[in-house]
Amino acid sequence: MKYHTIFLSLLTAIFLFPTASYAQEEQPVNVDIVPQSNEGILTAPEEEMIEAQEDAVEVKEEKIQEVVDVKVEIQKDAVEVQEEAQVEVVEPPPVVQPVKAVVKVDVAPEIIEEKEAPSLTGELEESPSKDLIDSSVIQSIKAFVDTDIVRLSIENQNKKYNGMKEDDIIKLDQKWRAETKSDIQPIISSTLSNPLSSYLTRVQARSFGLYTEMFAMDSNGLNVGQSNISSDYWQGDEAKFQKTYPLGPKAIFIDEPEYDENLAIWRTQANLSVADKKGQVIGAITVEVNLTELQRRKALGLK
Repeated sequence: MKYHTIFLSLLTAIFLFPTASYAQEEQPVNVDIVPQSNEGILTAPEEEMIEAQEDAVEVKEEKIQEVVDVKVEIQKDAVEVQEEAQVEVVEPPPVVQPVKAVVKVDVAPEIIEEKEAPSLTGELEESPSKDLIDSSVIQSIKAFVDTDIVRLSIENQNKKYNGMKEDDIIKLDQKWRAETKSDIQPIISSTLSNPLSSYLTRVQARSFGLYTEMFAMDSNGLNVGQSNISSDYWQGDEAKFQKTYPLGPKAIFIDEPEYDENLAIWRTQANLSVADKKGQVIGAITVEVNLTELQRRKALGLK
């Protein structure tokens, strides 16, 4: 279009002004033809090309938008499916009970001998013999009885209660019995805290269960020292005193065995007279022996 316009302009100039052109041959006129700028002027093919490119861009954008819309829809569906899967409660499969196979086996009946059930109290069928307290046991008792602490303690109490009447002795015994049931125990406390009681308690502990109780008596039969609290204070009316002290310094009396249900043991009392250094009887001592433990030790050859 641009070049066509320039060409028409040239033809018009040639045909309209021919004379002037020849008359002035000696003075040629320079006609400067300034080409017009091509900027901003498009040809038809270029316009068509641009339009085609714009259409292609629009189509591409539409397709991209469609793809984006499809992805968004897919993501929404995936989220919905995931939420449904989280809420859905899956019931556990039914429990199949195992089938137990029953096998019959013929077994010969076992013959069981009937045995007598043991006693609920643990009582032995027969009491151990008191003969278990032989000369070796007596010697072991005399070893801790024939000591200064035993002799001096008895002698001191004999001086304290020398010539005491039997009525006063019984009153002391009654006070002792009353104190065993009371929280206030002056006589019991003074007796259990003296040196002889401490000594006898240590001897009993070192026997490791062979001796379960021991107490020493003065010439009146009143307790001088003891390892445990006894039920009474006066032993003068019992065999443990009557069969030892009145019979002289070498008297020994072994009482009959008794069963202790609380400890589940057989026990007996070995009672001996106590003499001073001159061999004169001054009192007596009772040592309760665990016959069950003594029998066990002798069976094992222990001393």
